[in-house]
Amino acid sequence: MAYSSKYYDPDKAHQYYEEHKNLKGKHSTKGMTQEQKNILKYGKYQMNLDKKAEKSVLSEGIKGARQSASADAKSEKEQVSSEAKAQRERFTNQCKQKVDALKEKLKNMTKEEKALYKERIQSQIQSIKDSFSRAKQDVSAEASAQKQQISAENKAYSGALTEYGKVERKNINEKYVQQYDQLYNQVKAMKPKKSKKKK
Repeated sequence: MAYSSKYYDPDKAHQYYEEHKNLKGKHSTKGMTQEQKNILKYGKYQMNLDKKAEKSVLSEGIKGARQSASADAKSEKEQVSSEAKAQRERFTNQCKQKVDALKEKLKNMTKEEKALYKERIQSQIQSIKDSFSRAKQDVSAEASAQKQQISAENKAYSGALTEYGKVERKNINEKYVQQYDQLYNQVKAMKPKKSKKKK
């Protein structure tokens, strides 16, 4: 009875056997006909090609996901930096406006008023500068923390992709082990062809 499988082509199996006579599988072929051995060797060869192709698709998918996530993380961090810079600039302008207003007030005072209020106004100016300086430092610290969080999340995602890849590669290996076991059992159960009796 002829054997039919997507992993078997009689002509290609014979050619493969001639080119790979020394290949050894994990399943015993003792007692099998040469045709059965050819089927197994060629089937294993085709399965290895399919397995390699599946793993390649998996690797490319993981690589693409990792690159996309890294690009997103970079964009998010740049956005955080941009927003923090804009906020610090707003604080700088607000500080300048307040300080300039006090300086202008001091400038328009009489000599007597300056003698009374100059020290107080200068103290107010310094207090305003210190307050906005702390505010800008807080903005920078918060931005740094946000970027660290983004990096940590991206690293965790990359690690999850790596683990996913390991699991999927194991699943692919197991799938083809099962397919080869099935092929082996089917081939082993093949009935030898009966030779035609001479009349």
